[in-house]
Amino acid sequence: MSGINARAQRGAVAAEFAVTLPVVVSLALLLCSLGRAIVLRVECQDAARDIAQQAVTLVETSAAFHSDGTIPDEFLGSAQDSVRSRLGAESDVSIMAQDGGIEVIVSAPVVPDPLHVLPTRVSGEAYAYAPR
Repeated sequence: MSGINARAQRGAVAAEFAVTLPVVVSLALLLCSLGRAIVLRVECQDAARDIAQQAVTLVETSAAFHSDGTIPDEFLGSAQDSVRSRLGAESDVSIMAQDGGIEVIVSAPVVPDPLHVLPTRVSGEAYAYAPR
């Protein structure tokens, strides 16, 4: 009788393992995706801050920005190239001159999770005062 009981226990352990393994793997993947989204958000914030600092430096050292507050295409193009080299080809940058400063928004796609719990894009914003 002890042989039958041991076999039943092994079968029960295998069944429990088969039930809990997908849950554990799903949680691990969700945590990895969440970690990636957080890291990418910080990288977007850093990129936005760097571009805002470059824009302010450009405004202070030259009259490169147009008098109506629009951003020159060459600066916008170099900022876009910089962001895409840091965050990937599908990332975007938006630069707006307003209220005596420059606002930069950088967004990048996150690999979507299978449960669609996390955001598909994250963004970072920076604002820098640019005296004229």
